[in-house]
Amino acid sequence: MRALIPFLTSLMLAPGICLAQALQLVVDPIVVEREELVTVEVRLDGGASALRGYTLDLRYDRSLFSISSIYEGEVMLAHTPTFFYWEDLGDNSHSVIHVDHAILGGDAGGEGPGALFHVVLRAEYCGVESLWVENALFRDMDNQPIGVNVDAQVEHQACQVPPLLITDLGSGVMRLSWTPALNAIEYHLWSRERWYLPWQYRGATTDTSWVDPETPFLGMRLYQLTLLHN
Repeated sequence: MRALIPFLTSLMLAPGICLAQALQLVVDPIVVEREELVTVEVRLDGGASALRGYTLDLRYDRSLFSISSIYEGEVMLAHTPTFFYWEDLGDNSHSVIHVDHAILGGDAGGEGPGALFHVVLRAEYCGVESLWVENALFRDMDNQPIGVNVDAQVEHQACQVPPLLITDLGSGVMRLSWTPALNAIEYHLWSRERWYLPWQYRGATTDTSWVDPETPFLGMRLYQLTLLHN
């Protein structure tokens, strides 16, 4: 007997399949510096069984991160041989990793919880990246749809403290700007007129830019940005 189960969309659920299934994205570490690696685990969380295969698209930001490697997880590798295909579909900033993954032959399918596959990304530029899954379809041993909640999205960051961009607004007025940082409550600005002098606190903002009100009357000035996290 088959039942119609509502989640994000309604799919016919094959008999014997656990209902508590969800796709998750696990990022480790959440914050890296430039040229460091971060691993994204696309994880099936729940007691899934008899998983023959799936297709999905993973959105990432190619303006901040590049792909270092992609490899299979234990859910499908428990029943080799497998077919694992991925393709990077670029579209300027946000790009798509399209994945097609299946168990070839046999009478047993993949079981959760566990990783479907892993993506290793390399931080190229500073900023916050959003990752999310779309166009996901899971299939049982009879190639019938399996209901899985695919509301998977996560953010992570390159550069703990973002670099400062200084713009001359004219008449010696300087604007400092930077990219957002995860979990930052406030951004604190500091300055000094010579490298050997102590830093002087200038002010705080919740925005990602700040105009120095004193620059028209000063010569050289060095700036520093620090973060207050929650």
